Amino acid sequence: LGVYIQMFTIVLKHFAKFFVAYACLIVAFVLSFCILFHNKAPYRTPWEGLVSTLVMLTGEYEYKDVIFYDQDSAMEFPGTSHVIFILFLFIVSIVMMSLLVGLAVSDIHALHKTARLE
Repeated sequence: LGVYIQMFTIVLKHFAKFFVAYACLIVAFVLSFCILFHNKAPYRTPWEGLVSTLVMLTGEYEYKDVIFYDQDSAMEFPGTSHVIFILFLFIVSIVMMSLLVGLAVSDIHALHKTARLE
């Protein structure tokens, strides 16, 4: 059980360092979503935008419901909005999450090697 707790704490520390490094990127997407979708409910304030963007990190993109196909309010910059959203999908959702999985796998593999030696 001690080895698994050690694995968890080391992987958690590396995740924290990773998220600190990518915080500027996430904040940039939050602010761009708040500017582009300022008339949509989840992006009216930066705090709501941060929560909505962090939820989008888990895979809940709300693409049809909120962002692009809301009939109540017209979109001001449709081309730019689509480009920023697609960049978010590729940079944050695919690349960043793949890096996180790779980081966790490499950390656990290295810890298994040291645990077997001790």
